[in-house]
Amino acid sequence: MGRTAGAVPLTLNETLARGDFAGALSLIRPLLAARPEDPVLLRLAGHCLARLGRHDESEQHWKQALQHVPGCPEATCGLGELRLDQGDFSAALNLFQSAPPSIRSQLGALSALERSGRLDEAVAVVEAHTDLLHDGQFAYAASVALDRAGQTKRALNVLQEALPHTTQPVVQKRLWFRIGRILDAAGDHEGAWSAWTNANALLEPSWDPEKTRRTFEAIKAIPVDPGPTPCVATPVFVVGLPRCGSTLLESKLASRRGVTALGEDSSLLRAAHGLPGGWPKGAAQLQKAARPEGWWSEPGDTTTFVDKNLFNRLVLPFILQVLPNARFIHLRRDQADTLLSCFAEPLPARLHPWTTSPARLSQYAALHNDLMSHWSKQMPKEQWLEVSYESMVQDMDATLRTVGQFAGINTEQQKSEDEAAAPKPITISYEQLGAVRTDRSGRGQRYEAWFTR
Repeated sequence: MGRTAGAVPLTLNETLARGDFAGALSLIRPLLAARPEDPVLLRLAGHCLARLGRHDESEQHWKQALQHVPGCPEATCGLGELRLDQGDFSAALNLFQSAPPSIRSQLGALSALERSGRLDEAVAVVEAHTDLLHDGQFAYAASVALDRAGQTKRALNVLQEALPHTTQPVVQKRLWFRIGRILDAAGDHEGAWSAWTNANALLEPSWDPEKTRRTFEAIKAIPVDPGPTPCVATPVFVVGLPRCGSTLLESKLASRRGVTALGEDSSLLRAAHGLPGGWPKGAAQLQKAARPEGWWSEPGDTTTFVDKNLFNRLVLPFILQVLPNARFIHLRRDQADTLLSCFAEPLPARLHPWTTSPARLSQYAALHNDLMSHWSKQMPKEQWLEVSYESMVQDMDATLRTVGQFAGINTEQQKSEDEAAAPKPITISYEQLGAVRTDRSGRGQRYEAWFTR
């Protein structure tokens, strides 16, 4: 396991510092099996699981840690951070305020107030704790609150002053991304591009475009052969590149009666990769494989499921074998705008290693476009719909009517407040939901000179 520092291997600390939560979890599992009541390991597992989006498992670990050490500040804050991820800001704030004062609890309270729109209170927390602005994570949260409250210049100063005191590359990366966003909004395109370049250079993962090409070719070679047993409800999958508008479309559909939004569900991806030989090699076993159980097995009152995990495009033949009545919505956005957004936002590098440079972005986009063109030709017309992001934001009602007709959703029937869906895990896209903006189109053209250098 390598060198150790107390009970936690240094290799684990190094893996966490890189933001490799899946790798860290694989190191924690054997340690936790040997010491199942170790509160430190339980907390570390809870943190990794939360970052991987496995919130139910994360909650179990945080609660177990609190059982072994009642009132533990670290576990209380960890559970509060989980509530933030789930969008339950009131519960998160209560947990942070119940913990002893610390950078972590004050950071959590600040984030809960800002995300719930209580900006005056959030700014008051910043004013009361200016001594914490040297901490990169607190400075980041403070800058978001200040920027939203109209104090943009001060928000930028907070970020720039925190950078020299920040040693963790993961946190430095977030600060640079935020600086770029503020400079972009101010029209300083040179400064914004420089900040985003600095961000993407930190912890840049390796990526082999040739390996990706071979994988995509192997996926394209798999025949599209729908299975025999449809789902009682209609499964709808939104596919495309990241930052294509999938969260916006899902949020609109989720407000319609009978629709259950799954967020970025990974059930089918895990099932496909669980085939003998993995995926795509295991595709030869598709016809013989038992139909897995999942949300599709007991739909209840749901008439339509909406899943916006964009990686589902890579296992489309598997999905059609399991759910032959599946519908796919290919959401397309202007490519220059899409690639700029991928470059300028802190997407998880372990999932999207191709977003860190213009060259990588262009290479991956070409491979993606080729795959989507292949699927559009293979799929029956009644199961494949092309939707333009630009048309969607210009006329959302018309887009919803088109999607409703395609997926069998009555878009005129809104859910009541009692039927509102439970909070979803918060991602970058969920945080940015708000009024539909039409002024973002063409943004990528402003950076064409930098993309083509």
